[in-house]
Amino acid sequence: MKYSSFIFVLFFLSSFLWAEEPHGPTVYVELKSGTKQKAQYLGSIKDTVILGGYIQNSYTKIKLPKSAFKSILDSTGQALFSSEKKLPSEDLISSTEIIQSDTVKKEEPISIKDKTILIPLKRRGIDSLLAERLLHLTSELLIEQNESVEVISSSFYSECKELECIRKLSHEQGARALWNGDILPAKSQDSLILKLERTLFPQKTPEQIQITIAAKTPLQDLLKEEKWISFIQNKVMNKKKPKSYVYVETDPEGASVSKQGKASICKTPCTFATLDTGKILIETYWHVDQHLWGNQENIQLIPDDTVKVSLRLKRIQPEIEITTNPFGALIFEGNDSLSIKKRSLGKTPKRFKTFEPGLAYIRLWKEGYQDTVIEFNVNAQEKTLLSVDLTPLKNFEAIEKQQKWIKAKNTRFWGLTITGSAIAPIITGALFTYLSHKNYEEAKEIKNSLMQPSIQDGDHFQRLVEKNKDLVEKGDRKLVIGGSLFGLGALMIGFGLTILF
Repeated sequence: MKYSSFIFVLFFLSSFLWAEEPHGPTVYVELKSGTKQKAQYLGSIKDTVILGGYIQNSYTKIKLPKSAFKSILDSTGQALFSSEKKLPSEDLISSTEIIQSDTVKKEEPISIKDKTILIPLKRRGIDSLLAERLLHLTSELLIEQNESVEVISSSFYSECKELECIRKLSHEQGARALWNGDILPAKSQDSLILKLERTLFPQKTPEQIQITIAAKTPLQDLLKEEKWISFIQNKVMNKKKPKSYVYVETDPEGASVSKQGKASICKTPCTFATLDTGKILIETYWHVDQHLWGNQENIQLIPDDTVKVSLRLKRIQPEIEITTNPFGALIFEGNDSLSIKKRSLGKTPKRFKTFEPGLAYIRLWKEGYQDTVIEFNVNAQEKTLLSVDLTPLKNFEAIEKQQKWIKAKNTRFWGLTITGSAIAPIITGALFTYLSHKNYEEAKEIKNSLMQPSIQDGDHFQRLVEKNKDLVEKGDRKLVIGGSLFGLGALMIGFGLTILF
């Protein structure tokens, strides 16, 4: 009896013929018994596959367990189910239900709770193959996003004639989302229009997109279409912001232009585009002979239009004032890593002038606190105020690293100080050496005069002898002092270089 019933079911399945308006995508099924047949895929519920077709001009639905099938392929030859779930062996007839269209029988309730429902696209008969491929592709993309997907024909909602009714029933039965759409002919014979609708429950209003694709290469066009992929992946499409344009001219010309105190954009006269909206601050500045000239103005942008700005430059002097808590932090220019060779601009609190408006960086350093790099914009027209709270060091390795840096910095300081201080004894030694030579020259002149016969006797002769002796002694003393100072200077230079290197 079971065997004859099984043959009866296969007979009905092998007798399916397509109508002009199919109820579901075409699939090619092969049963484990060896029977092969083309059918309409209407959906799947848990481990049951639902197929449809016409038998003796009457549309019939049939339910078979997945275990009865060897394979189910779509029109492209792809397996409809990526992994067939093995079911325990059971009587095929007990799992099979045949419903004739002329016999009104109520379908068993379908559980679509937490499922994403795909309804096959409405289309012309000529576009059926494309509709099947799109259905399969959409299903695979949603599955990759961990969606639980069910493909269900709209005929399952027998009491509904409108999509609004289908949405309502799907929502009431706990569906997660509902997808539907159409493939329509475009004005051009070479193109098609794809309309997709997605309702994410409990949202009532569906989201829609419409894409024009080539009739010959529809899938290639679709996969290149960012809007379609983003829609499938439920990404928010970023609408392009309208650009606004600003034309700036100055008197004199050649001034740098910046907006909102940022880096220079162009030199006047010039036009630039921006995606900003509302009001923005336009600044202009011009360097000449160590002086800075500039001006600024707030303007209201006009989307997709140009705003003209005319500015007369005036003498300006940007100023920066920095305070820290606690105070006494060293200020270094730039955001480069700190080197022991780098000189600071001073300690906080500090006020200083600058000739470079726009983007700037400073590094703050204080013993026992983390290095702090600040990025800021120097206002060309007003004083730029910076107030920073320093963060104490708590990590032992960071503290030890800072102490090593301080030691290296101090060693370099003393090395440079000693080396620089060596200049004083060297210069002084040179002066004493010069004075000693002057004494020797004067003594030599006196000695030459004493050699003359006319003055070899008398008091005057004795005074010259004493003076010559005194000059030689002074020269000797100064030469010794000068040489000693030279030696001290050389010693200091050597010691300083030893410390430095």
